[in-house]
Formats: sequence, C-alpha cells, structure tokens
Amino acid sequence: MNLYFGGVGEGAYAFLSKRCRAKADPAAYTATVEQAAKDYGPDHPATDVHATVSGDMGRVSYKVQGLPKFDQQGQPWTVENGTWKYDAC
Repeated sequence: MNLYFGGVGEGAYAFLSKRCRAKADPAAYTATVEQAAKDYGPDHPATDVHATVSGDMGRVSYKVQGLPKFDQQGQPWTVENGTWKYDAC
C-alpha cells in the first residue's frame, strides 16, 4: 500500500509476480501508481488483514484505510524466490 499510494512505481512493480509483470508494461504500471498517488494521496495503510496460505499460494483480505473501494477479499499472492508477490493480474 505504501508504495502504490506513495507513487513509487518501480517499487510497486517489483512486488508483482512474474506472471503479472509479463502482462504489465513497466512504464504504464509506474504511470498508474503515480496517478493513484496524485488522486488519493499516500496515507492509506492496509487494515484488518487476514491471509490464508497453502504452500506457495496465499489469499489475502484487507481494508484500505479511507478508501473502501480498494478493499480486497481473497486477493491472490504467490511466493517467488522466498518473497511474497502480488498475483491478481
């Protein structure tokens, strides 16, 4: 959340899974992240985080403080090289 709403495009892009990076142009993704920071500002941490993990796959539900339209239920994540990556693409 901090990278996305903070406008740190390269950092946010690094948290995408390999599968999602293959679908997302880095420049376009960075522009999206920068626009989100302009539109909503940086102060929107995830709250009420709940995760279900099975092996290298996980499903995460959370609320985005102040922006309920971004709340998630069962958002997919995956482990790649020992690091959790966003896999909802």
